[in-house]
Amino acid sequence: MKRSDAYKLGVESALEAAMYGTYLDAELADRESFVAAILEVCDNKRQYAGHPGYEFNQQKNGSDLWDAFERGELAGAKRSSLRMARKEAALMRAVHCGKG
Repeated sequence: MKRSDAYKLGVESALEAAMYGTYLDAELADRESFVAAILEVCDNKRQYAGHPGYEFNQQKNGSDLWDAFERGELAGAKRSSLRMARKEAALMRAVHCGKG
């Protein structure tokens, strides 16, 4: 497996965690907290069968794959938090403009 593939899997993992995870209000309060919560969900997902990490461990470049995967998870978590912030800003604009 290539590092770029592992990175993409990490991004997908974080986007999935952001979409399907259940988060507390405190975790949604700011982008940093949301990113941390997404990464915690990603960590928890590693214990399940079918996680790409099992394949990484079988590869010669397993350590590099894990590094790329984790960078991808961080990028995906940040992307998700940015999307959340943009949606929140759009909602606030709509409310202030009388559209909400």
